[in-house]
Amino acid sequence: MVEVGKFYKVNNSRYVEYGIKKWDIVYLAGEMMLPLKEEDPYLHRKLFVAAYVVDGHVQGDKKPITVDGLTLTPVSKVKQEELKAMMEEDFSQGEELLDA
Repeated sequence: MVEVGKFYKVNNSRYVEYGIKKWDIVYLAGEMMLPLKEEDPYLHRKLFVAAYVVDGHVQGDKKPITVDGLTLTPVSKVKQEELKAMMEEDFSQGEELLDA
């Protein structure tokens, strides 16, 4: 199950035009439901808002893209914890700069 607030590897080349290659890591910052067809207002698909990750750092200043959960593979638990710690450190430094 794909969850917001976690890191995933992109398991295909669908997003190359956006700068995300196969097996790149993204951070899921949100989710949304979008209709599959205009003719059927009840048929929806859940898409995710993915932030770019470069060298383990979430790129909060870069515009995120929407991705399909079927194109995502979870990273290992150890990698998840490493990336989460890096993200928390990165964003806590930003908060310190704002407080100064």
